[in-house]
Amino acid sequence: MPYLHLLLIPTLLSLSLSANTIRDSKSSTMANKQGFYYYQDPQDANKTKKIPASPIEKAQAEKMDELIKTMKENNELQKKILKRLLYAFPDTVPEYTINKKTGKKCKTNSSADCFVMPVIKEAQNSVPVMATMLRNPSSQNVKNYLEWQGTYFNQAFKIGNGFSLVSKQYGRSLTNIDGMGYTQMPLEGSRQNDIGNIQKAATFKKLDDKLGIMLFVGLSREHERNMMGYEYVQAVNTDIGKMKNVTYVFRTQEDKKYVEMKIRKTGVEKHWKTYRSIRNIVSKEYYDKFNITLTPSTVAIYKTDKKEKIWQKLGYTINARAIATTLYDFLSFNGIVKNGALREDDNWRNAQALREGKKIDSSFIDSIDINETSISVTDDQYLDKPKKAKAKNENTK
Repeated sequence: MPYLHLLLIPTLLSLSLSANTIRDSKSSTMANKQGFYYYQDPQDANKTKKIPASPIEKAQAEKMDELIKTMKENNELQKKILKRLLYAFPDTVPEYTINKKTGKKCKTNSSADCFVMPVIKEAQNSVPVMATMLRNPSSQNVKNYLEWQGTYFNQAFKIGNGFSLVSKQYGRSLTNIDGMGYTQMPLEGSRQNDIGNIQKAATFKKLDDKLGIMLFVGLSREHERNMMGYEYVQAVNTDIGKMKNVTYVFRTQEDKKYVEMKIRKTGVEKHWKTYRSIRNIVSKEYYDKFNITLTPSTVAIYKTDKKEKIWQKLGYTINARAIATTLYDFLSFNGIVKNGALREDDNWRNAQALREGKKIDSSFIDSIDINETSISVTDDQYLDKPKKAKAKNENTK
């Protein structure tokens, strides 16, 4: 038994010390947050306590931010450069293709079996509808291309008409090249046919109250010396003469007498009656207003829906076909008549009637669509542009 007491003493001391250690440990943990029962991550301490960066560290960080910003800008610039290079130098035809017979890889267009439709870069980049049609001429792709082509041709015609009209309007002032001028430009075009002439005549008829023609003759006798007397009236013997507002304009009474003498000398009474049926005036003012320095010359007058009168030189001619062509171009250029109105599939019946000496169907004239959409003239082409009405003073009783 004494030995048992000796054995229990260390055990009791151990338990006592353990209890004290646990109590002291808990107390110490609560006070100091240290020891076996508590662990704090050093990163948490860094989060709660921020150490200010040194001046060197700040400078390095700023340099790094600037470098990153520059790299991003360079990346965006390189993307744009690559896009432009791919556009300027597209891979229009692949270097290799598949042989249609053997199924093996072969050099593009090295044989008929290695055929790939060549497409230039302009077609692929600027006119993708053309490139698509050339590579795959399906019905839909051809239809898409023809629709685009029609729009393209109409724009080209408008550009051509613009050149022609402006050159006639301002003549020699547009060029200083010796031997080159616009006064004798040929006015005959590929649209000169029965269909077109009918459409033009019908269009002029529908615009009777808005459209007029002034024929300037008699001034440049040397230039007109090879003209026979009937040439002074040949234009008005056509549909031009059937227009309501056609006028001969002379600069002086002497010029008028000269032209009348030439007409009488033909000995054909019909020519004289034709001339007498057309209004004629003597007006130096009109010659100055329209800058007529060479005859024969023709000027068109058009009255807009806004009651503004504009004028356009039609050229140094009184040839009926030339007048009709340029006058119609003027109407088309300004959107007064629609493009495509001269199509044969719309007018073939009237062309046939004309050949057979029959009258044109009046419903054809009624069907012509007249609509001012884009009048394009310079300020000096207005004859009597209405002045804007002054705003009324609201305080005036």
